Amino acid sequence: MDELANGMSGKIIEVNDNDLTLCGTSDEVFIYTIKNELREDLIPGMLVETKFKNDFKIEQTFPQTINGEVEDIIVLNEGNDYINLYIDIIDSIYKEEYTTNPINMISLDLKEEFNLTENERVSLAYLLEKKYNVPIHLFDYRELLNNGYIENNSFKDGLLIEITSTLNKNDYFDFTISKWNEGLSTYYYRDCIALKEDNIWRYEIGYKMIS
Repeated sequence: MDELANGMSGKIIEVNDNDLTLCGTSDEVFIYTIKNELREDLIPGMLVETKFKNDFKIEQTFPQTINGEVEDIIVLNEGNDYINLYIDIIDSIYKEEYTTNPINMISLDLKEEFNLTENERVSLAYLLEKKYNVPIHLFDYRELLNNGYIENNSFKDGLLIEITSTLNKNDYFDFTISKWNEGLSTYYYRDCIALKEDNIWRYEIGYKMIS
């Protein structure tokens, strides 16, 4: 937990009308919301420190709610909004025509994705669950198989999305994303790139294929 003497530090993952959702920056997974009536210039990806006037209370919800009067929100770093970049990429491949099976569950295999922290992976799953209104897991194929989600090489009514990437270097990295539902057929975006220009991440698809 990224708790300070009179506040919290974290990375913004979502901005709503009067509150912010953030994830922690330490090894411990911690996602929380705070009230924001002070600043209108905050955007996802920013690393911030929130100072409270008095003691604050952590409500044990998910995300956890930080109750307390906010005195100041300090931007420590512009950061990188990998989460919403990946939401856009995942939504693009999700909408590609591929299967007629209903999708009532999504699993993300991020084991070979090298830019997201564990907090950001959980945050990505949380935001996608809100977006698609289906359970989101962080399992690879073998974990799905071992947990009984895959039978006879079919993910039943689920979708497995796998992302692999290189490490961000100079605001640039390569990635591949695929989706699979059943059988031997997998839908891919290959030879893709992500780059940040004017503090905004965008991506380009190399080519699409089914194998």
